[in-house]
Amino acid sequence: MTAIGQQTTRRGGAGRSGPLTGMALPRRRRGFTLVEVMAAIVLVAIVLPTAMQGTVLCLDLAHNARMQAQAASLAQAKLSELAATKMIQEAMQAGDFGEQWPQYKWLATVEAWDDPRLVELDVSVVWTTRGRNYDVTISTLIYDGAAGE
Repeated sequence: MTAIGQQTTRRGGAGRSGPLTGMALPRRRRGFTLVEVMAAIVLVAIVLPTAMQGTVLCLDLAHNARMQAQAASLAQAKLSELAATKMIQEAMQAGDFGEQWPQYKWLATVEAWDDPRLVELDVSVVWTTRGRNYDVTISTLIYDGAAGE
């Protein structure tokens, strides 16, 4: 007891004793054992490559989808331009989209339709990614009244 009347107790340390006199309680472990650390490293070594492979696959698919959407937009713009300017007299035309879109090329073909007043205009946009060729083609029918008159 202290002078004020409070009892002091010791916490922790090697001097602790259990309910039975003279028996020391085991100390709490702190940290990880070598086996636990090695098991965690093995688990990470197995899971990490698979997760990274999945991430790379997702990024590749997203890139291809973005390129395909851009190609479809460029094809629609070129189709509208050719239809509006009536530059469809030639059976086949080709070109690129300039410095802004250097990876894309276009090809336009005009074919006769069942109705002699109509022609089919196809615009294909082609690009290469990682050594593989891709393309998007859109088509429309254009009234060419001069052919049937």
